[in-house]
Amino acid sequence: MGKKFNIPANLLGLPTSIHQDYELRGMTLAFKGKIQHLEKEFGDDFFNRSIIPFRFSIVLAIFFYGIFAFLDSIMFPELKELFWFIRFGIVTPILVGVIFLSFSKNFKKFMQPVIAGIMYLTGLGIIVMNYFASTLAGDYSYYAGLFLILMFGYTFIRARFIYATIAGWSIVISYEIAALWIAETPIEVFINSNYFFISANVIGMFISYFMENSVRRDFYMRKLLQTEREKVVKANNTLEKRVDERTHQLTIANKDLLKEIEVRKHHQNEKNKLEVQLLHLQKMETIGTLAGGIAHDFNNILTPILGYTEMALEELSDESTLKYDVEQINNAATRGKDLVQQILTFSRQVDVDKKPLELHRVVKEVMNLIRASFPSNIEIQQDLSEDCGTILADATQMHQIIMNICTNAYHSMLSKGGEA
Repeated sequence: MGKKFNIPANLLGLPTSIHQDYELRGMTLAFKGKIQHLEKEFGDDFFNRSIIPFRFSIVLAIFFYGIFAFLDSIMFPELKELFWFIRFGIVTPILVGVIFLSFSKNFKKFMQPVIAGIMYLTGLGIIVMNYFASTLAGDYSYYAGLFLILMFGYTFIRARFIYATIAGWSIVISYEIAALWIAETPIEVFINSNYFFISANVIGMFISYFMENSVRRDFYMRKLLQTEREKVVKANNTLEKRVDERTHQLTIANKDLLKEIEVRKHHQNEKNKLEVQLLHLQKMETIGTLAGGIAHDFNNILTPILGYTEMALEELSDESTLKYDVEQINNAATRGKDLVQQILTFSRQVDVDKKPLELHRVVKEVMNLIRASFPSNIEIQQDLSEDCGTILADATQMHQIIMNICTNAYHSMLSKGGEA
């Protein structure tokens, strides 16, 4: 027949469903139901927590059991040798042996039966001494020592309820047999002693019962706390793992984002460069259009100059002093016409006219044209061969190509100077 104990619902703030699992067997107080698997672990825990107090209690029992030998010599001097033999010749050596036995590896298996045995043994020693005191000295009061044995066995020696109860009732029954049938104790003395003796035993049972129940409840609470702690640790480990995974994902995403930002910045820089180039091309196109218009107008101005100078040269004789001047005017107008042709070619407003050209002459003309526009710290070295041959090309475009090459060289050494 079992008994169920309900733990208060607000204890430790744990769910009610967990409290309902706490069930104990009525007499043995062993765990049952869903928690019966904890019984062996409880036994190990109870032993580990009890072994040192148990040894101390045995030492204390030896001390008090021996110190009452002084009372023996006062109350029953004629029986003191017998009583001392019981105390020091039988009970004390057995208690000392139990202390040494408690250090063996297998003591845990039979610790509780040993406790019950020494509890009964010490009580039996008092019963025997009470028998001799009552039959030989007519004193029936020595049974009072059994109260100390019961108090010691139920509360101090770390006996479990079932073993302490067996030992306690064994002492009571042994006393009843010795007092009633062997010592022929007077009935009024027998009733008086039993009234206190049985009451003390029952009270000791209740004390032992609630003490073990409290110990088991504390153990159960520790197990619940340990289980919840393990859940918390597991949850923390899972959370840390998720945080690490998320951090790793964010790190990768951050790297990808930085890479994308760099790509976007690169594309934006390229876009800005293209926009600058486009703006430059638009400006150049505008300049070309404007230059083309100016060149047309300038070409119209040069046309009559060239026409009239050529007519004047035909009419002037070779000996005329004006012929040289007119030739210079005609040459200047011709160079101006060539310049206009370059501008028109730059602005793409004239057709390409390919003619046989001596390249070294074209290079010299370009050098003469750009020399004045270059800084003085830049030296132009020319290594031209007149035997380089003739090419078929547009003179204006060749001028432009050579001029661009020189201009690029000039820009590349603008800050340091050097040779081009």
